[in-house]
Amino acid sequence: MMRFNAPACLLLALCVDVAAAHDAAEAPVRQKAAYSTQMHMHGSFSEGQGSMTGGTVEARNLGIDVLWWSDHAYGFHHNKTARTFGFEDWTEFEWEGEDWTPSSATMNKIKYWQLDSDAGMTSYEATFTDAQAVAGERSLRIDATSSETDFAYLYYRFDTDRSAVNRARTLAAGTTIEISIYADQVGEDATAMVSVELSRHRENPVVDLALHYYLDNSPGAAPHMEGGDYFVPLAFTPGAWNSYVLDLTADAVAGFTDLPGEDNNAFAIKIGARSRLGANAVVHF
Repeated sequence: MMRFNAPACLLLALCVDVAAAHDAAEAPVRQKAAYSTQMHMHGSFSEGQGSMTGGTVEARNLGIDVLWWSDHAYGFHHNKTARTFGFEDWTEFEWEGEDWTPSSATMNKIKYWQLDSDAGMTSYEATFTDAQAVAGERSLRIDATSSETDFAYLYYRFDTDRSAVNRARTLAAGTTIEISIYADQVGEDATAMVSVELSRHRENPVVDLALHYYLDNSPGAAPHMEGGDYFVPLAFTPGAWNSYVLDLTADAVAGFTDLPGEDNNAFAIKIGARSRLGANAVVHF
């Protein structure tokens, strides 16, 4: 079972510029001025890969004087969003495992995993099997190998028929992922991956930020940056189920120290494996 958690909270930023009161007789004569204003702006709470920092930079470059942020609240309370997946098959109804009741319009909507990338993989296989299961009766088994010198990545991305509700996971709500991984065959050159694409903040060039979690028992393994990617090693027990609570908010704050880590959306959630030098990764989710 995989579960996304975002505790309910309220974040309110209010900036007010108030001129000091003056006696009417002493008040200076003010000239009329025009201000460029954008009164409807979405950021990391509801705009996919958008962010408040990125929007502010773009507005400044365009000469816009005033921004009025109008994000949607569903980024906090996750009303009828997909938060779980049981790994019994490639698809589930959106309401399966959730704490809400579907409407007639959403009764047949599904959540699913789809291939996101396999560039550089020499061979791979992804199947559902009843050989291993930590919850339910089955798990997703991934077997991947690459002969490339640098790591090649195999990823499956989580999605739903209603993509907007899948991408409404603001890190300002203290978002985590609970997931279990069975380490069947893992090593320095081949391992399991859980990756989360975040929001866009910078420009010239635009850098897509992401968190990458990987199984690694190597001595001295530590979180580290590679460009716009923050890699976090996870200690594991070989030949056993390993359960994790991945704190996306805390890791975004720790990894991207020049940015407000909470100003991010968990835009895309992916699982899979990486391999190099002919090493073989075999893992279950």
